[in-house]
Amino acid sequence: MQSPIPPISKRALRTQNDAHYTVAAERYVNTIAPLIRPFLSQNGGTILMTQVENEYTSFGHDHDYLVWIRGLWTKAGIPGPFSIAEGEPVLRSTGIRLPGAAVGLDGEANPQIAKDIAHGDTVWISEAYPGGLCHWGDKSFTSVDIRNSLELMMKNRTSFSLYVLHGGTNFGLTAGSNMDDAGQKFQPVITSYDFGAPITECGVPRESYYQFRTIIHNALHRRPAKIPPIVAMTGFSPITAHFIGQLTDSSGSSVALHEPEPIETALKQNQGIALYRATVPPGVDGVLTAMQINDIASVFLNGVLVGETSRVWTEQNGQKKTPVVIPPSTISRQLDIVVDTFGHIGYGHKIGDRKGIIGPLSVGNVPIVGWDLFGFALGAPDMVARLETTRIRKGILPNLFRGVLHISGEGGTYLDMSRWNRGYVWVNGHLLGRYWTEGPQTRIFCPAEWLAIGDNQVTVMDFHICNDTIISGTTMEP
Repeated sequence: MQSPIPPISKRALRTQNDAHYTVAAERYVNTIAPLIRPFLSQNGGTILMTQVENEYTSFGHDHDYLVWIRGLWTKAGIPGPFSIAEGEPVLRSTGIRLPGAAVGLDGEANPQIAKDIAHGDTVWISEAYPGGLCHWGDKSFTSVDIRNSLELMMKNRTSFSLYVLHGGTNFGLTAGSNMDDAGQKFQPVITSYDFGAPITECGVPRESYYQFRTIIHNALHRRPAKIPPIVAMTGFSPITAHFIGQLTDSSGSSVALHEPEPIETALKQNQGIALYRATVPPGVDGVLTAMQINDIASVFLNGVLVGETSRVWTEQNGQKKTPVVIPPSTISRQLDIVVDTFGHIGYGHKIGDRKGIIGPLSVGNVPIVGWDLFGFALGAPDMVARLETTRIRKGILPNLFRGVLHISGEGGTYLDMSRWNRGYVWVNGHLLGRYWTEGPQTRIFCPAEWLAIGDNQVTVMDFHICNDTIISGTTMEP
């Protein structure tokens, strides 16, 4: 049996006390600085200010660290002016600032609050939210009406930045996650990063775009410039994606372990799907327990689904904690645990979470040892090619499906996945991202650059659907 791969040592971020971080930070700044130097306003460019940190006091309170990080930029030939950005409540409670640097307020579009908190510093609105971040299981998309605040900012000549002006998409496995500092609410971000922005993720202006445009130009007493042609969108006739096999038939990386380990340490795999396989000895039964399983696990016994466990917290259901029970038997049985991972935590004190099964796993009071771990990175460039070699057989989920959608006009499109359950979808080998009936997102954007006029191949991986299912095309937002 192969020895367990030693765990990756913890790195301390945003500190001067870990050389791994400081060396990497200096390398990053020295790489970026020469690229942006020609575009500084002092050199006739459009960069007015350089932000050296973002919401640092939500993670640390070392004033000297801020001075140090600014020093990296000045040594690299970027003279400033500089800014930091903080949430207004945290800034008030800590009072930590960078002398001589402007203070940006994130999530606050009230110029009066900016004035109150100034204390002689230059204060601006670094993130004025026209919408908001959205998680799987939220009851609805976040919408924010900031028209009145925008009028006040223009009237008071308050510098501001809309976060975001143009929505985006967390293609592939790039969506992150949030968790409260108590570690109680794990909330993964949806595939869409549309954010309720004035310009949608597919490049189409919303009504708020025209409203904001009018407010800004009225305050400046200028005539609006002509709007460029609107980005083209297209649809397609409903198609049926047909069952072709299962993920466990596809080639993936693997390792033998004494007891379960996270995929990062055991496989050097960042995200994707993991299959943990072991044997439950005769006479062993009871509740399946592990230190932690991140994030959703489907548990199979001799190929039969016996339960599912999830750490995802939703507005509708909170966190489901249904125990998985292994029934008694006089013979040994194959235990398969398929773990579907969501994005890593990107904000707060829980940054650094691992994926897969964390630590020993027991059935009843008996530790289960002797594991084979198979990893499926999903985002790998050759992943769809691997899926194409899948054999059709009866086995454990997730199931794989394939269909062909026909595009007759130019433009991007949305794939309506509302008839499916939870999984991933590729178009022409490009992983669009995750879908899930938990919502609120039901449609996934595919840009025109990934589509061809004519036939386009769609591959779907679903953790619950077993039958051929329809995908519709639409120009509607997510």
